[in-house]
Amino acid sequence: EVLILLALKDGAVFLQAQLDSIAMQRGIRWRLLVSDDGSTDAGPDILRAFASRFPPGQVRMIPGPGRGAAENFLHLLRAADPGAPFIAFSDQDDVWMPDKLARARQRLAECPAHLPALGFGHRLRCDSRLARPRPCSTPRRATGFRNAMVQNIAAGNTLLLNRAAIDLVLRHEAARAPVPLHDWWIYLLVTGAGGRAIPDPQPQLFYRQHRGNMLGACNGARGRLRHMMQSFSGRSRRWNDANLAALSSLRGALTPENRVAFDSFTATRRAPGLTRRLRGLRASGVYRQSRAGQLALWLLAALNRL
Repeated sequence: EVLILLALKDGAVFLQAQLDSIAMQRGIRWRLLVSDDGSTDAGPDILRAFASRFPPGQVRMIPGPGRGAAENFLHLLRAADPGAPFIAFSDQDDVWMPDKLARARQRLAECPAHLPALGFGHRLRCDSRLARPRPCSTPRRATGFRNAMVQNIAAGNTLLLNRAAIDLVLRHEAARAPVPLHDWWIYLLVTGAGGRAIPDPQPQLFYRQHRGNMLGACNGARGRLRHMMQSFSGRSRRWNDANLAALSSLRGALTPENRVAFDSFTATRRAPGLTRRLRGLRASGVYRQSRAGQLALWLLAALNRL
């Protein structure tokens, strides 16, 4: 059984299609927990009508914390059934492939039950009408903590966590500082603690692009330019500050090797002088998945905006 966590906020326009795609999941049992973060549209009514199609308790809705999408998802994680063996995260505006959960569950079966693990998958970005599907970029290099410190590749709308990963995140929720993105935080913590991040190269969902996207895809010339401009305007530095602050209070959760990498990267970001920052970046071993991403990482370090 998979417990699906869906963060809702004024998502009525596209919500029904996503709910229907959840209902069509094959080869697996599912339950749905929704956190409504103060919707002013018909989203909660759509959800209640959807819940009426299933046995009591299979679809539930709770009030959200009112502190943004990342905290809404982590609020859902804290409210989840402690016996759930697997947890998936759902956005309110995508459409899932019918075998999304079954495929992700199968890939996580490769890991021992005691090892924290997350599965994440490939997406097809499309327009608001689900037309013109095109593949999003996929990982070209290994997943791991040195990648997670500078890049989030585990998109939240594809995440599936095993019980060991769920317990790991929950154990450190009380001591965690605020983080910008729930999926990035989970990728950081699971890999930092020695867990695995397992990619699935097959498409899992249609990633709808519209004006209300929180981030949107960074594929295509326009998307890459937009994300690059946002990064160089200070977003990368702010997000790195937040992620590393959250990790700094949880250093004990990191493996010895990853504590060394964490300390090295933290010192590199604060190092005075161009040469020291670039040498430190190389020594820390952090990396992004693509050549363009790696070049942007060096430029951010050179400009002291990392």
